[in-house]
Amino acid sequence: MLGGKRRRALIDDLPHAGEQVFDLALAAVRRGKHVVCEKPLTTSTADATVLANAAAEAGVTATVPFVYRSHPMVREARARVLAGEAGRLLTIQGSYLQDWLLESTDDNWRVDETLGGPSRAFADIGSHLCDLIEFVTGDRIARLQAVTRTVFGQRSAKAVATEDLAAVLFETRDGVVGTLLVSQLAPGRKNRLYIELCGTDETIERERREQPVRDDRDQGVGVYLGYQGCAADRAGQDLRGRLARTGSALSSKEACRPA
Repeated sequence: MLGGKRRRALIDDLPHAGEQVFDLALAAVRRGKHVVCEKPLTTSTADATVLANAAAEAGVTATVPFVYRSHPMVREARARVLAGEAGRLLTIQGSYLQDWLLESTDDNWRVDETLGGPSRAFADIGSHLCDLIEFVTGDRIARLQAVTRTVFGQRSAKAVATEDLAAVLFETRDGVVGTLLVSQLAPGRKNRLYIELCGTDETIERERREQPVRDDRDQGVGVYLGYQGCAADRAGQDLRGRLARTGSALSSKEACRPA
């Protein structure tokens, strides 16, 4: 599969991680192939470091898709923050809530730490939340404290070591403080992703709502992603007119994050 000069890239979306994906991705990189690898990239930080170093040495692109970066509303939020329109960022709060593992009888390969790694809920969906925050702000999470819970110690008569939920208190390199909540046991929350950035001039909110939203501006919207500004946000301005500069969002290389 990796042989031949015509194959310039490997796209890996195998359902399990473990050594199989690591070995395949590493072999591709060492053969000079670009790699797009779905999460979980590996089951350990050590293996991920090996892949990143190998990609750098080979001079190839090795990426993990974080597709929420590509939405125009996310690009608009990022543009505002980086242009200084929100002022100096003070606080960040975010959550990513699902309910697909709500019952003790619910099970999936991700629950098994030998396949998905020692972290489940936070590694699976919390990684999207962290990436979105860092992408929009241009800042990096520098330190944190976290509490995790494994609500069901057994699923399908098998012991469970991976977490069902996690709460995080963090600080960025620039001194912004924030809180994150991630759970796969939130009844009624199928895939609710939310962040709010509070600056000295604006508050920017981004939410992926799960139910159809209708309003006077846009009828029959299936999924609404947006943010709101406070009084300093030139109330009444047509937001869609400001989205013109994000037209290339979906084709931008920034939609993938280097492994």
